[in-house]
Amino acid sequence: MAEQFIRNTLFSELLSRRNGGVFLVWLCLFFVAMGLVRGGKLIVLFDVLFALPAIYLLLARKLKSLRADRWLGGLLVSYLVFVAASGFWSESAQVDFLRLNVRMCGYYLIYAVIVVYAASHYAETRFGVEGATTPSKHTVGLLYFLIVAGVASAVASMIAWYGFDHIGPRLNFLGSARHPIMGVHYYALPLFCAVTLLFCGKQFRFFASFIVLFFLMLIVLTGSRGPLGAALVVIAVRLAVRYRWLFAVGVVCVGAFAVVLLLAPDWRELIGVRGMSWRPYIWQCALNRIPEALWLGHGSDGHNYVCSKMFDEKLVPWHAHNIWLSHLYWGGIAGASLLLSVVGRTVYLLWSNRRYAIAQVALMQVAFGYIALMVDGNTLVTKPGPMWITFLLPASVALAVSYWDKRERALAVSR
Repeated sequence: MAEQFIRNTLFSELLSRRNGGVFLVWLCLFFVAMGLVRGGKLIVLFDVLFALPAIYLLLARKLKSLRADRWLGGLLVSYLVFVAASGFWSESAQVDFLRLNVRMCGYYLIYAVIVVYAASHYAETRFGVEGATTPSKHTVGLLYFLIVAGVASAVASMIAWYGFDHIGPRLNFLGSARHPIMGVHYYALPLFCAVTLLFCGKQFRFFASFIVLFFLMLIVLTGSRGPLGAALVVIAVRLAVRYRWLFAVGVVCVGAFAVVLLLAPDWRELIGVRGMSWRPYIWQCALNRIPEALWLGHGSDGHNYVCSKMFDEKLVPWHAHNIWLSHLYWGGIAGASLLLSVVGRTVYLLWSNRRYAIAQVALMQVAFGYIALMVDGNTLVTKPGPMWITFLLPASVALAVSYWDKRERALAVSR
């Protein structure tokens, strides 16, 4: 049974394609390593992971054959160059941060190139089309791998954080654990893979439903309200697109929730300053600081603190906790405009090529990420970790599907 699954899904035909198979394996290993290490001290592991494929692509001159969307490619490069340069006009940026920031921007570019190069070897497989009677074996295999890798990473993270002896009784305190909260953007990807798998056939629905509930429960246990709300909104919209009657049900449920919220005796506290974890206060501080350096911003030092407040006789600094306000603070109008351009072009390409199942997953990830980052976002260029899944992976997938679309158009003209 297992042998037949391996032979009939991702790992047979795809991995037999020499260079493309090697780079696909690289991407899968990177996804697993990113989930387990998540920007920790083992950053040297990623130095090795990035150095080898980068040297190969340069020496073999493989970049000339890539014909992805030039607009998104140019915008992504411009954004990364701006992020790398922004640290140099920051008054508080350290030399170590400047070096790390430049190195991570380089890693982002290498990763995007590897995704497009790997995808170029599978242009004709299409990785599944929505509405197909029989789901593509490549699509099913890839979705299964990402789901299993995500579950393994989530379980390993919780066990590593809580320990074997105390994992049971301490799950009630998962909301105060830093590691699971920081990983919700990473765990969203297998969640949306499972949502996509729901539409691949009846034989996948039980497994996919279980995985959806598993990751939703994980996000609930973290106590992070922004990602939970974002995940529920994205899943509800995706189901409503497929089943129109669910849209009406969703509107009724949201209306009922709003009525209950307003009738609750402590609703003012719930939606007030403390109930929103002091977000209105932080945002007001950010808005006060933005005009000081309106066009190019204050520069990024990695922390980008906009204010501080006393808690338990300690002065606690805060960043803007909103991805757009944060970019306006450290990058000014230029930084925020570049980010908006990259996100807009990414969404356009993914929506235009939504017939590919992988584009559907990336589109849901973009929607989830930028809704969640409205209440807790700082910078998108970090060590390999969850922000790569929200920002870089969808942009790389958009470049890949744009290559597939150009390939299909060229083949159609030649015929």
